[in-house]
Amino acid sequence: MQTELNGKQYTLNENADGTITLVPVVQDGLCKPRQNNRYWYVAGDGKTESQFWSNDAFDEGRHKAGNCFLTEATAKRAAELMRRSNIFISAALMADPDAGEWAEDRRWSVYQSVSGKFCTAALNAGKESVHVHTQAQAEHMARILKSEGWK
Repeated sequence: MQTELNGKQYTLNENADGTITLVPVVQDGLCKPRQNNRYWYVAGDGKTESQFWSNDAFDEGRHKAGNCFLTEATAKRAAELMRRSNIFISAALMADPDAGEWAEDRRWSVYQSVSGKFCTAALNAGKESVHVHTQAQAEHMARILKSEGWK
């Protein structure tokens, strides 16, 4: 059986003397709960919900999308990161319907520098999730992001 303590998952092991030992759950790869174990995910409205793993199509779909988390705290953090990522991707596609991964003809993106300063447009081959074709499209994307509260 598993339990959560201070935002971490543990397996409860009963010892021969009747005491219980908490063993931290170590996960290789993406979270994939065992049968009947509780997990958390981010629903379509951005709220976190929990479910008990039954290996059905919903469970498998969440796992394949990287949307299974062992704790509610981790799922809540993921929800905020997913929201920001979705806004970024949406802004790129609004500015350039053919936006996508970096390519020789698609090298413009919008990003925040290490110092946290918002760059309006940059020509780069960085690891941003979406690149657009032109500087004008990147600047349009930046305007959309700023209107959504990005600084």
